[in-house]
Amino acid sequence: ETISNAGRAGLVIISGSIFRVNGQLAVLLGLIAAVAMLKSRQILNHYLIEDGARNISINLACGSLGTLANTLNFLQAGSDYSVETTNLFHSLLVQILGMVAVFLFSGVVTFVLLKVLERMKQLKISHVQEVIGYDTLNHDSNSQSDFGSALGRVFNKQTDTKMRVILLNESLIKA
Repeated sequence: ETISNAGRAGLVIISGSIFRVNGQLAVLLGLIAAVAMLKSRQILNHYLIEDGARNISINLACGSLGTLANTLNFLQAGSDYSVETTNLFHSLLVQILGMVAVFLFSGVVTFVLLKVLERMKQLKISHVQEVIGYDTLNHDSNSQSDFGSALGRVFNKQTDTKMRVILLNESLIKA
């Protein structure tokens, strides 16, 4: 898993400047992306932020580094897009400003959207649904048998779904 995620991280870091990256630079950026992905996973784990598909550690961390690396790629000699070294600071500031604008916009929009969904009670399933298993209740099957709830596996498929909810509610009330 780590190797495939490191490969994804390498692809993300070079995606913004793919036509300006030679083989050696691609390998170097890929190694930097792998380290950044692993460090960001450690940080997310430390703060108990769930990142099951590793999208935060890959897309946010490595995408940000790729945006900054895009500016550094302009310094390659002979490039049609090369800039003078004196413009490097300005180019980095423009890239950072763009990243901050995107983070703020997407963060605010996401926060507002999630708050609206939370107030509409559309964001989370109930505790009962979570314990029994959402797919077990709705489809009478367990699509992720390795990750299914212990209580959901106790009941066999012939047991009525409503009965499972009643039994669970009674056991929660007694507890």
